[in-house]
Amino acid sequence: MTNTMTKNPFQGRWRILGLDKVDPADANIECTPYLVFEDEGGEFQVAEVYSDDIDYRVGTRDGLPAIEWTWAGKQAVTSDYSMKFEDKIATEKVHGRGWAVLEDGMLRGEIWVHQSADTGFAARKSASPFVTK
Repeated sequence: MTNTMTKNPFQGRWRILGLDKVDPADANIECTPYLVFEDEGGEFQVAEVYSDDIDYRVGTRDGLPAIEWTWAGKQAVTSDYSMKFEDKIATEKVHGRGWAVLEDGMLRGEIWVHQSADTGFAARKSASPFVTK
């Protein structure tokens, strides 16, 4: 992956539309799955995993704009889905990595939880805030 000095096409909010290995009912437990890339860092939430500590690099992969990142966050370990993530007491620290390429306005890539799950995803840029449940 090479570094580029051009405008960051990944900056902004991305609504995750689909996950390869996560049941759609589980993916929307807390809120609409999303990724956010800011000037420095970002955040994401998919099902019971949340991170507001992303370190990323922008470059290219197979000739396409690409982003790779590492992250640290929390995973809820309770089955009480009626509670908001931030109100859950039972969480554990988790970390992992991810990557994506941008093609035809779609962000496609993978997210890994270290020594645990991984999933492919597809996302589209979103101007509106995400609704939490």
